[in-house]
Amino acid sequence: MSNETKQADLVESGMIAMVTSGMDCDCVEWENEVTIMPVGEAQTAEESEYAWADGPLTVKWMKPSEALKLLKTTRDRIASAHEDGHPWSV
Repeated sequence: MSNETKQADLVESGMIAMVTSGMDCDCVEWENEVTIMPVGEAQTAEESEYAWADGPLTVKWMKPSEALKLLKTTRDRIASAHEDGHPWSV
């Protein structure tokens, strides 16, 4: 996390929520995957997410109480392309 001042505003009982969205190399998209962790692990966790990303990735930070209200969604873009009749284009 690059801005320590903002990070402090998001901590609740020593915990912070990392919310990721992105797409993997198999064209599966996801949004709002929530991981709640001790604030001291935030930077390492973010670095690890980017290091292991195999496609576009967005990381945002939230208060745990707010992040738990989010709904995780996924979409398999390859399966959708086949179902929509254009498997040659994802």
